[in-house]
Amino acid sequence: MKRKLCFMALLCLFTSAYSQSQNTPVFSVGDKAPDLMIYNVMNHPNGKAQLSSYRGKLLIIDFMATWCSLCGSLLPKTDSLQRAFGKQIQFLPVTYQSKADVEKFLGKLKERGIPISLPIAVSDTVLRSLFAHHYIPHYVWIDSEGIIKAVTGHEDVTRENIQRLLNTGSLEVKTKNDKSVPYSREQLLIADNKQIPNKNIVYQSVFTGFIEGLPSSFTIFPVEPGKSHRVVATNTRISTLFKIAYGSLQGRIFSDNTIVLEMQDTTCCDSRLTGARYSEWLGEHGFGYELIVPPSMHGQQAQIMQQDLARMFPQYKASIEKRTFPCLALVRTSNRDKIKSAGGAASTDVTPFGAQVHNHKFLPFIYQLNVKYLAHLSKPVIDQTNYSNTVDLNLNADMSDLSSIRKALALYDLDLVPGTHEIEVLVITDSRKQP
Repeated sequence: MKRKLCFMALLCLFTSAYSQSQNTPVFSVGDKAPDLMIYNVMNHPNGKAQLSSYRGKLLIIDFMATWCSLCGSLLPKTDSLQRAFGKQIQFLPVTYQSKADVEKFLGKLKERGIPISLPIAVSDTVLRSLFAHHYIPHYVWIDSEGIIKAVTGHEDVTRENIQRLLNTGSLEVKTKNDKSVPYSREQLLIADNKQIPNKNIVYQSVFTGFIEGLPSSFTIFPVEPGKSHRVVATNTRISTLFKIAYGSLQGRIFSDNTIVLEMQDTTCCDSRLTGARYSEWLGEHGFGYELIVPPSMHGQQAQIMQQDLARMFPQYKASIEKRTFPCLALVRTSNRDKIKSAGGAASTDVTPFGAQVHNHKFLPFIYQLNVKYLAHLSKPVIDQTNYSNTVDLNLNADMSDLSSIRKALALYDLDLVPGTHEIEVLVITDSRKQP
């Protein structure tokens, strides 16, 4: 099976693996939480807990998963808040994953000196059906009387909000927008006439505005001889659409730190917001796009999309330029080949705690560093190894910490070296001078 080239916008709005089957929650803000027995609770006497046993304190149920990097980074924070407030509150992380998966995850945290003592409910099917949701992390706040006071994302889980709810019994936060619509990237973005089969669409180019309930993502499907080729994006920034047209469709990878915005007003491309605030912003500034071309037009996808963007957004223009920027260059520090692949299935898996690269080139690994783990440094990571073969790497490191990554890379005679380099960047400017 050919792989899709799929880039998810990882702000965590993370779509949970089980969310497609969920509808509306049985219990919501203002309801009294049910009294039920929770089984498979790690770090808890007898491995089970009655929900009513938390009455008299603030209970915050944290729906999470170990593959969600944001969830992983927040767990030490909630563990710290638990210790700070003591018996006044109780955080209860909940996941559908197995005990083995969670133990492996907690073991990696412990290796980094971050032991987690919170009770964690694993293999859950009940709580997630009662408090249905589509995106994680997802928090349900239940007060000392068992009343559901709030349903939020991670940005509202703060020391100040916890103290406010303990002191006043109320919490002034907006309920998390967690609506979703049934959608698969295998389906056409825009529903066609039901009397006309999908297979009869030969060519299509369409823009949409923000569609509530869809993830922020884009997919470039494999090009197959004799078959139509398709590109689809949902709820993305304008800069992401330019990135696809001028980058991904031409074999280039541009991340936020290699996109230069030279516009008087950059609101349309704002990437500084997170969580619920980003969702609200995206509702006003997000777009969808779908392109289907027949085999006779293979190779023209980038040009077509660039022309579509010029018509849709005539106020902007984009170009690829070489500019000198501070970078982090991935280099080899010796002539010894410690990275040559032993072969096998090609894969790249980067988590908050390390990276495993098997029979792959460096590009997917560098991409993950740029768009996710080292994006906060604003220095793009570039490949200066001049190594053309595939590699095998097994890094145990805090992937958001440069010094930790460099220490892990040193075992393979690799390093990330700060320096100034001329690199290709995507420049988006105003198409004409603004008054």
